[in-house]
Amino acid sequence: MTAARTGAGAHRGYVTNSLQPREVRPGLFWLGGCSNSAGWPGKEERPAVHEPLSCYLVLGSERTVLVDPGHPGLWYALREQLPQALGGRPLDYVFPTHPEPAHAGNLTRVWHMYPDAEIVGDVRDYWMFHPEIPRERFRPMGPGESVSLGDSDFVVVDAVWRDLPATAWAYETGHRALFAADGLGYLHLHEEEVCGLMSHELPDAAAATKPRRFALRGPFHWMRHHDMRTSSPALRALLTQYPSDVMCSAHGAPITDADDFVEALISAVERGEMGGSLTTGLGD
Repeated sequence: MTAARTGAGAHRGYVTNSLQPREVRPGLFWLGGCSNSAGWPGKEERPAVHEPLSCYLVLGSERTVLVDPGHPGLWYALREQLPQALGGRPLDYVFPTHPEPAHAGNLTRVWHMYPDAEIVGDVRDYWMFHPEIPRERFRPMGPGESVSLGDSDFVVVDAVWRDLPATAWAYETGHRALFAADGLGYLHLHEEEVCGLMSHELPDAAAATKPRRFALRGPFHWMRHHDMRTSSPALRALLTQYPSDVMCSAHGAPITDADDFVEALISAVERGEMGGSLTTGLGD
């Protein structure tokens, strides 16, 4: 097992694995790390429950896009992961899924590294959160609008579930990859040496079923007050319009068994079990 990189003592709450940046598909990289509930006061006092804080980089034939600049607590790792994954190429676009610091907190830092990059998507008010970035670097884009990466398009799509008004999802046509912000997240109940593994690679992958905790209760607390069965058709319609081979959550590893994951997630949401321990068939 590849050793984890936890950084200095101040970084114990935010850990990463030396597997990352990881090329999930040719030209599609998974960056970031995890928050660690046992980072303080320690796993003797609190069990280790890790919530992924994921960013993604797409390398098109002509242009590149970073999906979420990431959590400030993981900057010590991201500032190395990003240029490594770019391999000397420029960063052309940054798509923040929503302005929460856990996902867009490093936007100014990324812009300082790549000042020619455009920030695209639902970028309302970002100029106030990141006043160092010139306003002309922000390009507002709504659902259905896209930028060309050369051999593929990066399309802004309407978010089925939002935790903030400016939440946006995206779809990249080359990898058939859906970037769903907080919408498809899950936790892992393991130590940090598995933080860079996908669901089908976790140590219990041989088991017929395995426990997961979908990371929805925090960002989507309003779900408990609504009949969520009404949102299932919207998610299925989105996936019909944008068929996805890879699902990329800001709070999860990339999902390559997309159909099984979506059905397990929809079932959990409809039952109101957004944050409890669930048994699913992920990775079977």
